[in-house]
Amino acid sequence: RPRAATMSGIKAFLLLITHSFVIEAQDNNIFTNLFSSLLPFNTICVAGAQRGICENFATCGVSGGVSIGTGTCTLGKICCQRRVTCGGVMSSVHGVYHNPAYPSANTKKSLCNLKIAILPTTCAVSVYFPEFQVGTREDGLCYHDYFTILNIPGSNMVNLCGNMKGHWQTFYISSVSTPVLDVYNVLQTSNKWFINVIQHDNCTIPSLESPDCGQENVQPQNPTATDPMIYPWAASLMNKDKSLYCGATLLTNSYVITSAQCVSSSTVDDVWVVVGHSETGTIDTYVQSRKASRIVFPWTFKSTKSQMIDDFALVKMDPPVSLTNHHSPICFPTLGELPLETKTILAGRIYPS
Repeated sequence: RPRAATMSGIKAFLLLITHSFVIEAQDNNIFTNLFSSLLPFNTICVAGAQRGICENFATCGVSGGVSIGTGTCTLGKICCQRRVTCGGVMSSVHGVYHNPAYPSANTKKSLCNLKIAILPTTCAVSVYFPEFQVGTREDGLCYHDYFTILNIPGSNMVNLCGNMKGHWQTFYISSVSTPVLDVYNVLQTSNKWFINVIQHDNCTIPSLESPDCGQENVQPQNPTATDPMIYPWAASLMNKDKSLYCGATLLTNSYVITSAQCVSSSTVDDVWVVVGHSETGTIDTYVQSRKASRIVFPWTFKSTKSQMIDDFALVKMDPPVSLTNHHSPICFPTLGELPLETKTILAGRIYPS
C-alpha cells in the first residue's frame, strides 16, 4: 500500500501532483518553462542522432554548413548542420556550439563565449546536450568550470557543469526584448561539449491531457482490496544497476515528472523509467521499463545543503509505454483548479538513500 510521504528517510520524489505545485507554477511559471521542452521543431531535420536544417547541398557549403546526410529531408535536399565554437555568432534556426578541440577535450584554462542572434520569428530557444562534460559539482553547484547564459529573460540561470548527456532546456524569448543571447563558458580543466541550439517559431505546447487520465485501477471482483497498482500513474526511476531509487508520475505515454534531485547529475545512459511494478518492487507481468532519452529540469533548479529551489524535472521515455488499466497518466491540473485547503493524496514508496 502506498505510504505517506512524511515518513523520515524517504528519498525526495514526486508521485502525485497536489495544490502546492500548482501554486508554485502560478508564482513563477516553472511548469510553463518546464513543458516548453515539448515544443515542436517545424524546420529541423534529423539524420541519425544529429539535427540540422534541410537545404540544398550548395547552399549548405557556401554558408559554412556541414552535410550530415539526407536524414528526414526530401526533394533532393540534405540535412545541413552549422557549427560554431568560442567567439562565434550563431544566427540560424539550428546550430551546434562545440569546444575548439572537439571531438577532443580542451585542456587549457580559458574563457569561451558565443553570441546567439535571435531571429524575428523566434518565440523560444532550446538547448540540447548530446555531449557535455564540463567540470564537476561541489555541494550541488558549479564553481570552477561551467556553462551559462548570462541574459535569459526573467530568469537567474544556475551555472551548469558535470556530465549532462541527454539534457534538454527550453525557454521563451523574443528578438524584440532580447536580440542576442550571451553564452559564457569558464574553463579551468579538461572540458568537452557539443551542444545543439534550436530556435522555435511555434510555441504551442502539445496538450498533456488524456481522456482516460486519473482513473484509479480498482479490482471490480473485490472492491475492498487494495490493488498494488491502484494508482497506475505511479512510476519509478531505475539506475544501471537495476535498483529503483526515485519515484515519478506518468504524465503521457512518453513523459514522467519527477524530482530534479533524482536526475540533475545523471545522463540519459544512467536512467530508466519503470511503470506497473508491484508494491514490493518485484518484477511482474505488468512491468514496462523504458530508457530515458531526454532529461529536462529548470535552469533555476538549485540543490545545496541549505537551499532547494524549483525541484521538478521531466524524463522522456524511448519508446513510449503502452497505456492500459495498469499504466495510465495522471490528470494535470490547470492554474486555480485546486484551491488552498483541497484534500489531496501523495502515493509513493520508500527508496533506500
